This record gives sequence, structure tokens and C-alpha cells, in this order.
Amino acid sequence: MTRTDLTVGATFEVWWPFRMQEVGAVDVDGFRKEPDRIIWHPGWDAECGGAYGEAWDFCWNGEGAQVRTIVSIHSPGETYQPRIFFKRQWKAPDGTASRPGPLIVETEGRFLRWLTGKSLAFLSENRGHDDVVATIWPADAP
Repeated sequence: MTRTDLTVGATFEVWWPFRMQEVGAVDVDGFRKEPDRIIWHPGWDAECGGAYGEAWDFCWNGEGAQVRTIVSIHSPGETYQPRIFFKRQWKAPDGTASRPGPLIVETEGRFLRWLTGKSLAFLSENRGHDDVVATIWPADAP
């Protein structure tokens, strides 16, 4: 991924873990009924694996994607990195997509680092793949 690939309207997806929450109604007595639907939340849980907290296990229930669509690119000056304004949404493991959230701004360098997948590299061993970077793809790629 290079700077020339960052254009207004471009959409990018990166693999993202999701946690599952089963939701059910509560009856008149305040007891929870059987779960009737599943809600997906982006993120993972960290569980302590050792007796003294020396080992942590990262776990999640499904795999989805974080989708970013570039809205605008502005350069504040010659000595500063361009700023990328984008909208973010989530694709849950069941295929549903959230509505785009508020406008977010990041520097060009930070946006490119997000595209490399290095922010989730610590999860790659739990995922069963050698490299998280291999799972990153532009949304409009064939």
C-alpha cells in the first residue's frame, strides 16, 4: 500500500475479531429467558492464563472486518503530514454491517500503519495464521 492508493472515496477492509453476546428478554419475575438473538461487538477478551498473571490469552467468537472509507484528504502545510478524514463501520461475522460512524481524522502515516495490520499482530498466534498482514485486502480488490 502506498500513498498514491489513498484517494477520496477509496474503501479499505482489515480483519477484526468480534465478541458474541446472546440477548434474551426478561420475564415478569425478572428471570432471563432463553437467548433469542445474537449481537456482535468488535474486539476481544483477555483472560489470565497463569496463576500469577504472567500469561494472557486473547479470545473472540468470530471474525469480521473494520471498513474505512476515505471522505477527504487535506494537507495542513509542507512540513506536516496530510490528514485523512474517513468514516468507519464494522462488518460482523454474520455479514451484517453497522452504519458508518462519525467522521474520524488521522495522519497519513497512522492510516497506512493501520492498513499494514501491525496493530493486531499480537493476535495472530491465536488466530492460527503466520501473519495478520496476509489477511488485509482493499475492499474493491477482485
